[in-house]
Amino acid sequence: MYKAIIYSNNLEIIKKTCNCLFSKSNNIKLIGIFDNLEEFNKALSSYKINMVVLSEMDLKNSQVQHLLKNIENKVMFCNKNTNIRNSKYMLNLSLQSSDSYIYEQFQNFILKLCDRTTRKKVYKVLEKLNFDFKLNGTNYLLEAIVYSYMNKDKYLFENLKQEIYPYVAKIYDVKPDNVKWAIIRSINSVKINSNFKNFSSQFCDKITTKTLISEIVNRI
Repeated sequence: MYKAIIYSNNLEIIKKTCNCLFSKSNNIKLIGIFDNLEEFNKALSSYKINMVVLSEMDLKNSQVQHLLKNIENKVMFCNKNTNIRNSKYMLNLSLQSSDSYIYEQFQNFILKLCDRTTRKKVYKVLEKLNFDFKLNGTNYLLEAIVYSYMNKDKYLFENLKQEIYPYVAKIYDVKPDNVKWAIIRSINSVKINSNFKNFSSQFCDKITTKTLISEIVNRI
């Protein structure tokens, strides 16, 4: 769940943000709406904010820029169609765009944000479990876990052969069987230690690909 705040006194921005973005997204929690710098700063300090929505004019304000230095993800509304490109952590939207277009662009932005966040979490888990990222199998495993997490309502890890291995194989331009055996070799190269046992009671003597993926997906 990502925590967001709106910094604006523009009613059109507030309306579009609430109606087109946050009301339809299960991944975002709106903490508040602010048009005062002091209150805005207090909110940034009091909550772990992941995203700020504001206007192009506000973003050009040096005081606002200073307050936002530790906030990666931003959604900026422009009064006119803008030539400013979207970046990894910035989504630029025009107030003249339709609600459906704004919603579509925002959903794509959130999807990429979730992917990056999930990837970081999975990497940390595998690193803690002493997986070697020099091995192809570990990188295949990371992709498999991220893909499973992003689609966890479909339980893809229940069908590794038809769902997971072909997906990862396409990314790395290898055969699905290569993905399967590389992941198995990577798992077998890791000694089961206290980190495994503390992470899950499922990890006792033998770890299977399915068990590992499902456990990490359910715990991150």
